Amino acid sequence: MGSLGQDRLLAAIEPFHGNQIVVYTRTENTWRRQVIDDSLENTHTMAVTDLNGDGHGEIVAGVRAGSKQVFLYTHDTNGTWTR
Repeated sequence: MGSLGQDRLLAAIEPFHGNQIVVYTRTENTWRRQVIDDSLENTHTMAVTDLNGDGHGEIVAGVRAGSKQVFLYTHDTNGTWTR
């Protein structure tokens, strides 16, 4: 769980240990699902935290397959996630 300013977000790895980083944001009475990356393999861990103090959570995801990398996803004011 995290926030994008006043809005809440839920980040998930889908499916379990899967290839998708997914963000759910609440709009009125429903949650909107957005796949922000589907290029990973065997994603194992994730955290949401405001690393730069701007009130918008960043997503950190770790992949244990292949080169064992850690990725950072940031959200901009246009609603775009960047890895």
